[in-house]
Amino acid sequence: MAEGGVSAGCRFSGYESNDYQIELFLNGVGENDTVVEIDAICVPVPDGGIGMVYTKGRKVETGIYKATVIVGKNEGGSLSMVSFTDSALYHVTKDGENYIVEPSSDIPDKDAGMGEDKAEFGEAGQRDGQSWEWDALQDGDMSFSERQDCSHNIEYEIQQEADPEQDALLAGVCSLCGDVLSYFNVPNSAYAAFLMEAVKSILDVQEGEVLIETQRWVSFNQMVFDAISQRPKTAVTINYKYEGKLYTVTIPAGTDVDGLCKESVFCGFRYLDQVFEGREIG
Repeated sequence: MAEGGVSAGCRFSGYESNDYQIELFLNGVGENDTVVEIDAICVPVPDGGIGMVYTKGRKVETGIYKATVIVGKNEGGSLSMVSFTDSALYHVTKDGENYIVEPSSDIPDKDAGMGEDKAEFGEAGQRDGQSWEWDALQDGDMSFSERQDCSHNIEYEIQQEADPEQDALLAGVCSLCGDVLSYFNVPNSAYAAFLMEAVKSILDVQEGEVLIETQRWVSFNQMVFDAISQRPKTAVTINYKYEGKLYTVTIPAGTDVDGLCKESVFCGFRYLDQVFEGREIG
């Protein structure tokens, strides 16, 4: 018997690249096998390729339910589906504020799976060293109902570090039952990573030229100009994208850059174009 609501759960392992993402659904199954989405969560696979994910506990009516997991992979900037798999069916009975969750006698059509190397329906699956395990009713030594009763002590863990293209991802994990209760991106952490990478690139070169390329960001802050001031023999060339067009601008070696952020803590690349005669390159 489960209290508080019904959720779907899935453990996964063996994903060597964080190009993968796991999308998990709690679905209701109606007449003629119609499917209604109750709740869903989508998370990128963290470094290490091992994790677990749960949908939120939802108040539902008596009926048939199943979990569905879709594994996607980012390939060349577009997301392609690697596998699509349903769990076994469960019969959920609403008993006041509680729920009784039992395996259903209805068996899903195994040919409904999609994607490469169709996974078998049931409690677990494996593909090319990658595996997932349904955790809809049990989590380690804690039963489904015990998880629902958990008072939850949330601790935040970094699931994915920020880089210049993507914000850091944090997970709110219960230290008592292990449930992942929330995911959220850290705002502006990707921009901070871009600035730190630019500073490192500049300071790593004593003289010559540094090339900084970005198709997302269009400004530096004072920290970057401080680094340029420390390398008077180094020219800094910036290739960037603005409103769909590519531009390049070079800050010559020995330039006094102290006043470029005078009116603001940031200096846009379009302003640098005006000062240093940047140009469009594509």
